[in-house]
Amino acid sequence: MSSGQDPPTHGTTLWVPEIMTHIGAYLTPPDLRSAVCVCQHWNQTYIPLLWHHINDSLYSWPDLALRISPTPDSNNEQQQWEETDRIRRTFEKYGCHIRQLFLSKRELLAIVSAVAMVAGAKGGLSSCTQLQDLEVSLVNIISPKEQAESYRIMALTQEERAAEREQAQAMGMPSVLSPVLEGVFEARIGPFQSVTKLIKDWESNQHFWLLVRQNRQGIRSLSMSWSTMGSCRIADHNFLYETLGGMKQLRVLKNEMVVLELNRLLRSVPMLEKYSTSSHLIGSGWMALNGDGGGGGGGGGTQSMNLKALEIRGPMESDKVGELLERFPDLDRLNLGRLITSDTETTTATRAGPLTGGGGESGQDNTAMVEQGRLKSRLKVLEIDLPSLPRSTVNVLLDAIRLVPHLTTLSIKELDMETATAIGRSCEFLETFSLWIKVEPNPATREQPGTIKLNALNVILQSCSRLKRADASWCMIAADDLLDNQPAWICQNLELLRCRIVGFYYLTNEEQETIQMIKGPDFVGCQESDYERRVLQFANRRQEQYKAVYERIAGLRRLVTLDLASGYRYQPFLSLRQRIETRRNVNALEVSLSVGLEQLSTLGCLEEFGFEGLESGVGENELGWMVKSWPRLKVVRGLQGRALDSVATRQRKAQLRQSLRERKASIQQQQQQHQQHQPARTIFHIQELGSVVGSYLTPPQLLSCVQVSSLWHSVFSPSLWHTIDDNLYSWKHYLEKHDSEEEVETGGHDTRWVMDIFAKYGNHIRELTISWKVLISAAYEGGACTKLVSLRIYALFYETKREKLEKRGIPVGRSYAVKPGPFLSPIFEGGTVLKETWSNGRSERQQRIDWLVVQQYWLLLRQNLGLRSLDLRRMPQWMGGLAQEAFFYETVGMLDRLVDVAMDDFEVDLNVLFNAQPKLLRFRTFLNLNNRHTLTTLFSGLRLVECKGYMSPLSMATLLERLPGLEEIRLYSFLPERSSLPATTLSAQVEELKAFIDSASSSPSNLQTFFLERTKQGAAAEILKVFLPWWPNLKRLSVTGLTREIALTAIRSCPVLEHVSESKDPTSIFPDHQTQTDHNIPTLLLKSCPQLRVINGIKLTIDIRSDPHAAKGWVCPQLTTLRCQIIGLPRLTEQERNALDTQNLTSLSLSLPASFKDNLGFTGEEEEPEAIESRTKIQAFQRLHHQIYNQLAQLTNLRRLVLGFEFRDFHRLFLYSQGLNLVWNYDDPVPGTLEFSLASGLDRLATLKNLEEFGFEGLNHRIGRLEIEWMAVNWPRLRLLRGVSDDKTSGRAYAKQKQLLREHMQSLRPDIAFE
Repeated sequence: MSSGQDPPTHGTTLWVPEIMTHIGAYLTPPDLRSAVCVCQHWNQTYIPLLWHHINDSLYSWPDLALRISPTPDSNNEQQQWEETDRIRRTFEKYGCHIRQLFLSKRELLAIVSAVAMVAGAKGGLSSCTQLQDLEVSLVNIISPKEQAESYRIMALTQEERAAEREQAQAMGMPSVLSPVLEGVFEARIGPFQSVTKLIKDWESNQHFWLLVRQNRQGIRSLSMSWSTMGSCRIADHNFLYETLGGMKQLRVLKNEMVVLELNRLLRSVPMLEKYSTSSHLIGSGWMALNGDGGGGGGGGGTQSMNLKALEIRGPMESDKVGELLERFPDLDRLNLGRLITSDTETTTATRAGPLTGGGGESGQDNTAMVEQGRLKSRLKVLEIDLPSLPRSTVNVLLDAIRLVPHLTTLSIKELDMETATAIGRSCEFLETFSLWIKVEPNPATREQPGTIKLNALNVILQSCSRLKRADASWCMIAADDLLDNQPAWICQNLELLRCRIVGFYYLTNEEQETIQMIKGPDFVGCQESDYERRVLQFANRRQEQYKAVYERIAGLRRLVTLDLASGYRYQPFLSLRQRIETRRNVNALEVSLSVGLEQLSTLGCLEEFGFEGLESGVGENELGWMVKSWPRLKVVRGLQGRALDSVATRQRKAQLRQSLRERKASIQQQQQQHQQHQPARTIFHIQELGSVVGSYLTPPQLLSCVQVSSLWHSVFSPSLWHTIDDNLYSWKHYLEKHDSEEEVETGGHDTRWVMDIFAKYGNHIRELTISWKVLISAAYEGGACTKLVSLRIYALFYETKREKLEKRGIPVGRSYAVKPGPFLSPIFEGGTVLKETWSNGRSERQQRIDWLVVQQYWLLLRQNLGLRSLDLRRMPQWMGGLAQEAFFYETVGMLDRLVDVAMDDFEVDLNVLFNAQPKLLRFRTFLNLNNRHTLTTLFSGLRLVECKGYMSPLSMATLLERLPGLEEIRLYSFLPERSSLPATTLSAQVEELKAFIDSASSSPSNLQTFFLERTKQGAAAEILKVFLPWWPNLKRLSVTGLTREIALTAIRSCPVLEHVSESKDPTSIFPDHQTQTDHNIPTLLLKSCPQLRVINGIKLTIDIRSDPHAAKGWVCPQLTTLRCQIIGLPRLTEQERNALDTQNLTSLSLSLPASFKDNLGFTGEEEEPEAIESRTKIQAFQRLHHQIYNQLAQLTNLRRLVLGFEFRDFHRLFLYSQGLNLVWNYDDPVPGTLEFSLASGLDRLATLKNLEEFGFEGLNHRIGRLEIEWMAVNWPRLRLLRGVSDDKTSGRAYAKQKQLLREHMQSLRPDIAFE
C-alpha cells in the first residue's frame, strides 16, 4: 500500500485522534517510524509523536553523531559536511515537533542551536524553538580527533605542555557567536587539555545558551550540567539571572554548573517548583538564602509559595533545616544529601545527622519554632543522609520528625529503636518508608551494622496504619516478636514489603530424623529422653513461629511486592563450621509448603516475590502452588544462579526456572484459548485506552460494558465508578428503602449491600456527590474511598420510607436538641469539637444516626488528603455543629491539594482560611461579603471568588487589592436583596470608591472575568464606570441589564475584551416580559473590539431602523458566538414579494435575445409611479439584507448564530385543538427581522462552514423546504437547530409548518437536534 492511501479497515477505531495519540504513547520510536509510513493520515498523526522526544544517546543517534565528528583523516571532511547538512535540513523540517530534547553530542548541539537561531530570526514558532524540556550533558563525549590530540599532549614533557598553554592563552579565544554573549564566559586551559578541546568547550557553551535563549518562552524544565562548561565558566552572573528570569514557564531547574544565590534565583524565577543543586548552602550560601543584606539565620528572606521540591546534594549546616522549612512553607519534597555542623569546615566536615549541630543548640532552635507556631511545614517527602548518628544527638533527631508532622514519605540511611518509635508516634500519615544502605550485615550476631537494630521495622509496621510501602531490605525482624502475644501489624493497605524475618529454630538432619522417629508408629508407648523432649520442644516452637509469621503476612491482602531476602548471603570469610553455628542465630525464613506457605493464598494481588539467599526449600510443588495461587505473579527472585553457588545448586535452580517457565506458559496458553473469541483484548488490555473510551460513554452504557467479560469489567469499572451522584439514575430507588425491614430480611439492597459495594469499588471513586446520609457512612466505613478528588454535599434532605413513618409521630414544628452520642475518634472527645444542634422533627434513632454521620463526614475528609474540590454549600445545619472553628481550619489545612472550596452559610474567617490553605485557587460562598470579611494580608494564589450574596463596592475593591492574583469575580449583587439606595447615597459610595482606587495602588488589577447577576436602579452602571478603568486585562464581562454606558466604558478601558454577555436570559422576548435595553449595543462592540469572540445576550438588539449603518464596519473576525436580535428591517407585502420574484427574472433580460424576451412578455413601456415606489422599497429591502448577510459571511469562525428566542405571551393561555391541555400562547412573530430565504440572500452565508448552532425561533422568517435543504448541504457541522421544535401547539398552522420542516431536516441530516 502506498503512503498516500488510507487503509480501508482503519476507519472505525484508529481514526479517533485521542485514541491514536494514546496508542502512540505506548509505541517506541522504531514502531512510530513504521507507523508514519502506513498512510498519510497516520503520518500526520504520528510524526509529532515520533519527534516529541529526542535523546541522542538512543537508537541510531550515536552512530549518526559519530559520522559527523571530526577525525584525524582530512579526506572525510566533504562527507562529514554533507552529512551535517542533511541532519540540519532534517531538524529544520521536523524540529517544530520537538518538545523534549536531551543532547550529549557537541555536533548535534551546534546543529540544533544554529537551526533555532535561524528560526528565531525569522520570527514566529518554528523549528527547535518550542522546546519544553532541555538537558545537555557532554560527559565522556570525545571525538576520534580529540582523542588523538589528547594522546599527543600526554606524550609531551611538562615543559612542552606549559609552553603550549602559554601560547594558547596568548592567542586568545575566538569571537562570540552573538553580541549577547560578549563578556559572559571565561576560559581556563587545563594541564592535559588541548587547545582544540578548549575551543570546543568555548563553542559548546555558546551554543547551549543561545539555544536556551531561543526557547526561553516555553522551557519548563532545564538541566545545566557541569560537563557542558568544560574548561569555561560563567564570569557574568547577571547574564545567567537575566536569562533564567525570561523563562516564564520554567518549573524545574537542575543546576550543576554554577553556585547560585537561592534568594535571587527565586526572585528571577518566581514560578519555579523544583530546584536541584550540587552546590553548598553553608556560610555565604545560607546568607544568600536570607536575603541581600541578611546574614546568619535572621529574617528578611522572601517566602516562596511555588517551590515544591528542593534537592541539596552539597553540604548544608544542620541547624538551618528548620529555618529552611520556614522559608518554604509549601515545600513538598526535601532531599538533603550532606549535613554538617555549623562549626565545621566544608573540606574536613564529618557527616552529622539531620538537624544536629555540634551540641544541642540547633535542636533548641528547631524546637522553639515548633512551640512558637512559626513552623507550619507541609513537607511530604523527606530524604536524609543519616550515617553513624551519635547517641548524644538522638533527641535532636526526634525533633526533626516533629518538624514535619504531615510526612508521607521518609527515606533515611540509619534506623534504631528510638527513631522507629518516634516515627510511629509522630508520622501519622506516613505511607512510604525506605532505608537505603549498601553494607552487608554480619550474620554472626543479631546486631546489624551502624545503627540499624533488630525489630526496628517491626515497630513501624505496628504503628503506621497508612503505610503502603516498607522498603527496608536490610532490616531484620525476629520471628519470636511476631507471636500471638505481640502487637499486630496495622498497615492493612501495605503494597510493598522488603525486609528479613530471622530467628527461626533450626533443626539439623539428625534432629529431623529424631522427630520422625518420635512421631512414628514404632515409638508409641516409649519413654522420651531429655534430648528427644528438647528436640520436640524446638520443633513445636518452630511450627508456632512459622504459623505466626505467615499469618501476619497473609493479613496484608493488598501486597504487590514481597521480598523476604533481597540478595542475602552469608559472609564469605566465615568457615563452614561458623556458618552452621550462625544458623541458630540468624536462621532466615524457609519458603516451603511443609511449614505453611499455603497460608499466603490470600495474596491475590502479588506480582513480585523474592526469597534469594534463603534456605528456601522451594521445589516443583511450591512453584506450582505459586503459579496457581498468585495469578498476577510476574517476577520471582531467588532462582538465578550466583557466583558462589555450587554446581549442584546452579543445576537445581536452572531446573526450577525451566519448570516455572513451562507452568506459566501452560497457564497463558489456556487463557489465550479461553479468550481467543474476545478481539477487544488487543486494545482494551491497555488500561489507559479503556479510560479514554470510557470517558465517551454514559453510566448506563458503562454498566453494560462491565457485564461483557471479566476483562471489560476490570477495564471499565474505574470509568463507571469515577463519578458517583446518588441523585441520578437508580440510586434513589435503592437508597430510599435501604433500611426497610423487607430489604433486610430478604438480603436485598439493604444497608449492608450499600456498605459492601463501596468497600469493593470505592477505590475507583474520584468525584462523589452525596444526597443520602447512608453514603457518607458507606464511604467512610468501607475504608476504600481514600482517593477522592471532589466531594460535594447536596442537601441530605432525602428521607427513607422508614424515616417518613417515624416522622409521623413527631409534632410538626417542634425542635429537639441533638444529644451527643458515642465518639468515633479521639479527636471528637471532650466536647470541644462538636456541639449540640437543634433538629426539627427527627426521631431519637435519626438523631443518633445524625450524630454519627457528622463524625463520619469529617473523618472522611481527613481520610482523603488528596481532595482538590470541597463543596459544602448545601450542608444541613445539623452537620455544621462545630464548637471549634479551629477544627475546620485544621481539617482544611490537611488537604494539601485542595484548590476549590465552596460553602453555604458556614461562617468563616477568610484570613484564617486562606492562611490554613494557601494553595487555594477558587472560593465560593453564599454569604454576603462585607466589611466583616475584610482581608488583612495579601494572598497571591487565589484566582476566583464567587459570592452568591451581595458585596458592597468598597468591599470588592478591598478584596481586589488584597488578592493581586485574582482573575475572576462572580457576584450576585452590589446591594442587598430588598434594599434601595437614594441617589445621594449612591453618589457618596461612588466617590468613596474612586478615592479608594486612586489611593490603593498604581498598578492595575489582574481581573479577567467579571460576572454580575443582578443590577438595581442603574447602580451597576455608575459603579462599573469606576471599576472598569481599573481592569485593563478584562476579557469576559457578563452583566444583567447591559447598558450603553457600561459598553462604552468597557470599550475604552478594556482593549483585550473577548466575551460580552447578559448574565441571565429573559423568560421570553415578548415585550411585556423583558426590561427594555438600549439598542445597538452589539453594534458598538462589533465595530470597536477586534478581539471579541462572544456576544451572548438575546435581549440585546441591532436596530437597523435607528442606525442604518449598524450593518457596516464590523472588525471582529474571530467571533464564534453571536446571540442577539436583529430588528428594524423593512419587510415586503405579499404583492411586493411577487414583484421581487418577477424582478429577479427581469434581471436576466439584459443577457437574453430579443425573440426570447418577446416570448416571455417583456415590453419597453414605462412603469407606473406605484411600480417605481415598490421597486425602490424592494431595492432597499435587498440592500439591507445583503449588507447584514455580507457582514455575517465574514465571520467565518462563527459556531453559534442565534437571532431568535422564546416568544410566548405568558399572560395568556391557549387551548389547542384537542382541548386537553393548556399551553402558553405564541403571539405574532417578531416584526422587522431577517427573512432567511434564498430570495433574500441566504446563500451568502455559505462561508459559515464551522456553524454548529442556528436559531431563528420567534422570528418572522420565510424558511421553507429549499432553505432547509440548503442548510443541510452548506453547513456540514450544523448540530442544533432552534425554531422548529415541537411546542405542543399542534392545533395552530405554524405548528404544522414546524413539523414539516423538522421532518424534512431529519430525513436529510439525522445528526441534527432540535430545541
